[in-house]
Amino acid sequence: MTTDIGVAKELGAKSSDTPVFYPEDTRTYFGIVTEPLADAKTTGVVLLSGTFGGTTTLGRNRMWLKMAKALADRGYPVLRFDYAGIGDSAGDAVCYELESPAIPELHAGFDLLASRGVTDYLVVGTCYGSRTALAGSVGRQGVRGVHLLVPPVRTGTKGVGGADHLAEYVGTASLAKRAFSKRILRKLFRSQQARKAAVRVLTQKTRSAVGMKTQPSQQDEESQDRGAAPGFHRPLRQLLSDGVPVRILFGTDDFFWTEFQEARSGRLGEELDRHGDLIDVATVPGTVRGFLSVRVQNLVIDSVVAWAGRLAP
Repeated sequence: MTTDIGVAKELGAKSSDTPVFYPEDTRTYFGIVTEPLADAKTTGVVLLSGTFGGTTTLGRNRMWLKMAKALADRGYPVLRFDYAGIGDSAGDAVCYELESPAIPELHAGFDLLASRGVTDYLVVGTCYGSRTALAGSVGRQGVRGVHLLVPPVRTGTKGVGGADHLAEYVGTASLAKRAFSKRILRKLFRSQQARKAAVRVLTQKTRSAVGMKTQPSQQDEESQDRGAAPGFHRPLRQLLSDGVPVRILFGTDDFFWTEFQEARSGRLGEELDRHGDLIDVATVPGTVRGFLSVRVQNLVIDSVVAWAGRLAP
């Protein structure tokens, strides 16, 4: 795997983008289909973002655009779309919960690609999108592989895990410096979810400063066994039982990688060992979650493109 820019200089020269509203009867969701200009494969790819910092139609530093182009240049039709209530998709924006994945959007996306000649699917998702990739691929005919990028293995509302990590591992001075940056202040002003996460961090830091123990919520109690949440473990087990290959990629500095390793010491590890021929767990240096650097973005794109080439050459 390369460590620098692995994306072609003339990325997208062999593909075209088509904006779409789907399904045909309701036109509820907005997406972009990136298709090869010639010799399209019958295996298509669906890309699923997280929900905290952009939609799959573009992404930070055009992350999802570049991934779609890299795949389409190699012959794969690719769909990337906005979840309900985000971007140009209809509906009200909500606080997305990991145990409530966006299955309707994904299934409608499968149908859209099928209408354009696709018979088999590869599904790529990160964070909340990885939970959607897992749950939405179970039992779906034609799914040939699922690639999970920094998937959260615990239960919770998206973003809460990050808040807990900040409260536990990041010093108060560093947090204060972050809090007064223009980017964070803008996010706090615009996002109720961000404000809730900030309150959670502040509460836990305050309790720690005065020597108080944070009272665990029901969710915290459920995760104290360091196991994988049912919303992660069950669909993963079903996919592997059905013979669907799954690849999981973390950054070595991702706190989700730490959680995954802890969960792997229990029943999750037994499941992975049982299906060792179908499961592939890999890491790249640094932090993958959020795709904060171009270097990491290109590492991830290279990983996904190489994986697709192995499963559907």
